[in-house]
Amino acid sequence: MATVNLHCLVSQWSQPFSVAIEALKAAYISGMECGDVEAALYSSHNYIFSALYSTTPLYQLESDVRIFCQQMKDFNLETPYFSTLPLWQGILNLMGEAEDPLRLTGFAMDDDELEAYNRANGDELALYAHLYHRYLMSVFYCSLSTLEENLPEFIYTFQKALRGHYVVQMATFYASLTCYRLYHHTGKAAFRRRARKFARTVENWCQDDVVNCRPTALLLKAEALVLRDVKRTKQQEVICMYQEAIAVAETMGILRWEALFTERVVEVIDGLYRDKQTALVFLQRAAELYGRWGAEGKVQHLDNTYKHLTSLTRAPDT
Repeated sequence: MATVNLHCLVSQWSQPFSVAIEALKAAYISGMECGDVEAALYSSHNYIFSALYSTTPLYQLESDVRIFCQQMKDFNLETPYFSTLPLWQGILNLMGEAEDPLRLTGFAMDDDELEAYNRANGDELALYAHLYHRYLMSVFYCSLSTLEENLPEFIYTFQKALRGHYVVQMATFYASLTCYRLYHHTGKAAFRRRARKFARTVENWCQDDVVNCRPTALLLKAEALVLRDVKRTKQQEVICMYQEAIAVAETMGILRWEALFTERVVEVIDGLYRDKQTALVFLQRAAELYGRWGAEGKVQHLDNTYKHLTSLTRAPDT
């Protein structure tokens, strides 16, 4: 159980995700073999969560989490089961297997029903896992209105409920990125202040050698430069800073961040710098990365969002 606690809670503060992934997978296997089912299945949840920060394709993770959830159900382990369902449905949403990618409703679960169940039963861990994964769908599918509406609850979730847990590293990054996006969209100074505040936290962790914060700290430095470049004269410097973050994510084998960071370049270069040709290059790369990850839902989302860019590659009518 000590291994489980180490890699389910704290090892990611000092070691890369890859270390926890292998340890948690081994803990699951050994736990099932020796009959410590509870420890094994808590490990399985954290294995899937951590493996989302690797190069493992989503279809493989979906196959694994389907088995884990059935085992949790069979052994009546409600908290890990109801905490893992949103993780499973989130994977399905990214794979394009949901009618509404912003809602965690599909084969694995019903969004409203699970939230009501968790609230009625007072299962805070399962509830906070649900809220976290639902918010990530808005991050990945770029729903600014939903991000703005749910930001206060998301901040409460990771600042209060998940304080000290390694998940707070990613949540703080997503909150900062969200606030940068919302500031450019609304011009509200409150979002700019929050973006900078959360970015400083991520940078401080990076300075303290929290290795998993290296790519995100670099990405947020690029965001800060975009914020300062009000005259839009530093496009090449901005791109170089984003590319540095992308390169570190690639080196660390975090495909979801490599794809998300590349997509963010598209969003910035197209939306703020109005350079469609350069944005198109990064759009094609982002689609390739999401496709490699198995996130076909995101590939379709990019195509739908950036039709004005993809049309640039089509031959003119004769």
